[in-house]
Parts: sequence; C-alpha cells; structure tokens
Amino acid sequence: MKSAPVPAGSALLVMLAVWTVLWSGSMLSSLIGQESATLLVFALSAALLIATRRPCLVRPRLPDVALLALSIAMGFAAHPPLCFAIAVLGLALGLDPGAVSPLGVSGFPLLIAVVVAAPVFEELLYRERLLDAIAATPLRTGGAILLTSALFALTHLTPWQMLGSFVVGVALALVRRFSGTLTACIGLHAGLNLHSVRDCAVEALHG
Repeated sequence: MKSAPVPAGSALLVMLAVWTVLWSGSMLSSLIGQESATLLVFALSAALLIATRRPCLVRPRLPDVALLALSIAMGFAAHPPLCFAIAVLGLALGLDPGAVSPLGVSGFPLLIAVVVAAPVFEELLYRERLLDAIAATPLRTGGAILLTSALFALTHLTPWQMLGSFVVGVALALVRRFSGTLTACIGLHAGLNLHSVRDCAVEALHG
C-alpha cells in the first residue's frame, strides 16, 4: 500500500528510532533471552512504524489477504534462484564461500520474529517510509532504491548477509515502485524468510 511521502529528514529520524529499538535488543537478551528479545524489539519496531504511518492513498488491486498469500508463495518459490544469483555475484566480488553463515532459527519466538515481525517493520521502514521520502528528493527513484537497499544491508552482520540483503532490498524496492503496493513486498519478504527457516530446519534434521 502506498502512503503519502514524509520529509526525508523525518523518515531518517524514524529510521534512527527503529535502529535504537533494535540495538536495545542486545541489552534485553541478557534479561529475557536472545529469541524473546529479538521478537520483542522487532514487534516494537513494527508497532512504532504502524503507529506513525500516514493514511494510504492507493489501495491494492487485489484483496489484501489474497495478495499477501500469493506474494508469500512467490517469495518462497523465488528463494532458491535468488540465492544462486547472490552466490554467483558474491563469488565474482571475491567473497569467501566458506564464510556463508546460515540463518539460525531455533525457537518459536525467533520464527515469528523472522517470518512475521521482520518483514512488516523492514518493509514499512525501508520500502515505504524511506523509499518514498528519498524518492521525493533530488536523488529521485533510482537513488532512493540504491540508498534504502544499502541502509537495509547495513543492519546485517556478515559480508554475505549484507550482499544478499542489498540484492533483496533492490528487488523489493522495484516491486514497491512498480506495483504501488507494500503488501506484495511484505509477502515476498516473508516468503523468502520462510524458505530460509525451512532450509535451516532441514539442515538441522539431517545434521
């Protein structure tokens, strides 16, 4: 769903607020455990972005639930070829193939955080709030796509995760700009993360 753009400065302040909430998770983890802390800060980030969201100007062309379900399925199916493309790009850039770190999801709170909360708050922040605001500046749409994807990548820890997040960020930003709906971005993101969780579970069962 497309919302009225906010000033770039306001969008960046919201991003810093969300990043502060996420950073607090490292302190909370010693009190309530890493998985519960991750779920809590992801949920708080989503709540903050939803509470400060402007009214929608464009409604999805399909009912929200149907569009979301279709997007999740498409994201799940797109995960293997996307990972292959990222692997080829990473090797071409000289990244160490032995440094690939799989997504570690071992409990229900982290599962909900990764598959539900993360797609919601990350798409609201990067593909709506920031993308719309920066696209309204002299950087225009192309600069907004690259900058928001880079900011999205910065929140990930390893070179492979950063590269993958940047590629995914560009793809989701293009979906957002061409479709005019954030629902598809949330669904695609959730589907990609769900496939990663599934791969992690299969590896654990056969490991």
